[in-house]
Amino acid sequence: METEIHTRQRILIAAEELFSKKGFEKVTIREIGKNANCSHATIYFHFKDKKNILEKLAVAPMKKLLYDLKEITKSDDIDSKEKLMRICKLHLQFGLSNVYLYKQFFSAGFKADYSEVFSDEWDKFRFDIYDLLFNDFFPNHFKTSDHNQLVLNSKLLHYQVHGIIVVHIAAGNYFLKEEGDLIPLIEQTVYNFTLTSKPL
Repeated sequence: METEIHTRQRILIAAEELFSKKGFEKVTIREIGKNANCSHATIYFHFKDKKNILEKLAVAPMKKLLYDLKEITKSDDIDSKEKLMRICKLHLQFGLSNVYLYKQFFSAGFKADYSEVFSDEWDKFRFDIYDLLFNDFFPNHFKTSDHNQLVLNSKLLHYQVHGIIVVHIAAGNYFLKEEGDLIPLIEQTVYNFTLTSKPL
């Protein structure tokens, strides 16, 4: 007899496959149930709604993203500009390898105050990433004429990288093999940032 844990895992696997193929918005609970060989009522027994399924799928990749960001920021053998380049490339890689997740996680705006939209667990990741980058990394690695200008510059940089990824995804280009085509754009974006925000 199948355990509830196995049923829950089967639902997550089916949902991830459908989200990856069709996008989060176009998938229905009934489709997930069909692919997982269970009723939609069973899905609602395990998950509050479709967004809750997405949040559970997000845990592993978001933990890895946060871990990788921390590893870059605390590295002692690369300078500030190279750290920023690696952070931006990691952002790109994450977006292209987690398309359905990326669109939901980042498109609402890179802030830590979306509890009315996302769960506490989801918000925690958003807060941790925001705090690491904007309250720790940028202030300790770059300088401008005043702090407010640095905040503005760093957020503009984020949205420029985000825009590159979103436009690429919108064109139907979802594959990591195309990541190399975007690297020159990322490098130019970082270079422009360092013209006004000097590395320490």
